[in-house]
Amino acid sequence: MNLKKQFNQSSGSTKTYERILVPLGIFFLSAFYLLYFCKYNFKIADEGIPLNGALRMLRGEIPWVDFYGYAPGRYMFYSRLFDWFGEDLMVPRRAIALLTAGATTLIFLSCRYVMSIPFSLTAAVLFLAAPGVYYGRYTAIFFSIAAYFAVCHLKKK
Repeated sequence: MNLKKQFNQSSGSTKTYERILVPLGIFFLSAFYLLYFCKYNFKIADEGIPLNGALRMLRGEIPWVDFYGYAPGRYMFYSRLFDWFGEDLMVPRRAIALLTAGATTLIFLSCRYVMSIPFSLTAAVLFLAAPGVYYGRYTAIFFSIAAYFAVCHLKKK
């Protein structure tokens, strides 16, 4: 069976619960799992240098001019979160937990185009169990987004 037929066959016979309820369930269970451990100092992302850089940005300093470290995107993301929700350590932890839960859901949806539900769930659970090292969390999140859109593009052809 060629890949195009497999894409059409696996997605054409899906029911509503497979298309909507299963991904929503995966997102909420993943988010609950990750948010539950946030209060126990479970580090799901690098919290040292990016948080310090974000606080320095809130005070008017500019990355790579006034201080050095990672690329400025993390500092901007964290400083925007601090600006909107207040300066609390739990704010970026919760945001990264929700982004990781979204990435887990996208991994499931990407795998669902070429695999059955049990195997797609296995891939999602494995990603949730080991989403990558904490300082490279964004790489895994952006990879899952890219994989999802690549599969969607392949499905259209």
